[in-house]
Amino acid sequence: MTLNILFVDDEARILSAFRRQMRQMRRQWTVQCAQGGEEALAMMRDHAIDVIISDMRMPGMDGAELLTIVSEIYPRTVRIVLSGHSDREMAARAVKAAHQFLSKPCSFTHLKESIEQALILRDILRNEKLQELVGGTAQLPSLPDLYFQLVEELRQEQPSLERIGRIVARDVSMTARILQLINSPYFGLRYEIRNINHAVNYLGLDTLKSLVLLIHVFESSVKQTRLLQDFCEHSLMVASLARQICLQEEAEPEEADQAFTAGLLHDVGWLVLFHGGFLDVLPCNHDEAKLLLEERKLWGNCHAEVGAYLLCIWGIPADIVRIAAFHHKPSHAERGGISLAAVHAAEILAMDQQEPIDLLYLERLGLSEHLPHWELLYQKLKVKGVRL
Repeated sequence: MTLNILFVDDEARILSAFRRQMRQMRRQWTVQCAQGGEEALAMMRDHAIDVIISDMRMPGMDGAELLTIVSEIYPRTVRIVLSGHSDREMAARAVKAAHQFLSKPCSFTHLKESIEQALILRDILRNEKLQELVGGTAQLPSLPDLYFQLVEELRQEQPSLERIGRIVARDVSMTARILQLINSPYFGLRYEIRNINHAVNYLGLDTLKSLVLLIHVFESSVKQTRLLQDFCEHSLMVASLARQICLQEEAEPEEADQAFTAGLLHDVGWLVLFHGGFLDVLPCNHDEAKLLLEERKLWGNCHAEVGAYLLCIWGIPADIVRIAAFHHKPSHAERGGISLAAVHAAEILAMDQQEPIDLLYLERLGLSEHLPHWELLYQKLKVKGVRL
């Protein structure tokens, strides 16, 4: 299927260079160019656009304003910022409007990979209403008490990055957004950050204050706080148990960090559905297996695919996206490892084994006989409670 790509920049020479660069993709992509926001919106009224790539600083309507309008009118369109202005204030302003952030100069290979990565799960998430819901998701609800704890800590004369990291790591929404931002090229990292404490320390206080206090990336109040509290507690249990499993299996510390982050984000699809009002039509029970069947009957997809699609278009590291997508059925994943096994097992154990564990996958990794030891880890965590 041909992808329709729209490139927006106020400089004609950059548009011309982009057209030349994209010629090698003419069989897979239809590429259009617009010299400014108004022209881009006019073109989108006449053409269905899969991906819009916009410069940030343009006269008149800038990139953030353009992509905000696009998110409201065309939520299924993937929105990417490509800018030569790599300051953190600009990144903080763009984070609500864009799915991904690329910096100039950007190689054709990197641009192509970013576009393909953003759309790689579109074939999995076939429901157009869910695609619109995910594509239009700029904010996810955060627990009010965690939000206010974070605000209060940031207002201290000497805020503690360690305490901030602990607060953020307890909240799925904040974790997802900060990982999205820190892994964008605005920060010039040559490696992916998958540990939320590393991300908080790298961002520093000024950027965190800008994110939380100035532009309110995180929703500070939601309905059904008790439901959201249960969700975050479950996510934190899965994350903590997944990390403990990896450490017991003598995985590398980076793998254990990845398992923790993936465990925290594994059910982010529930948060998207909750925020979009989709959960109102589901039965009010906690039987995970029945809920999964009901989701697929209603929409043809389940929350795992919804969450993975969101993380994918947000540019979250691919291994974490894969774990979110296949945490219920890891044997369906083309690639995997101990972190996927750990998150899957932790999810099943934390749900009191309401659905069968994927023994086929554990056997593939030679881990099926380790399950009783993981159950003991879970029981210990239940008794003492999860702590960071």
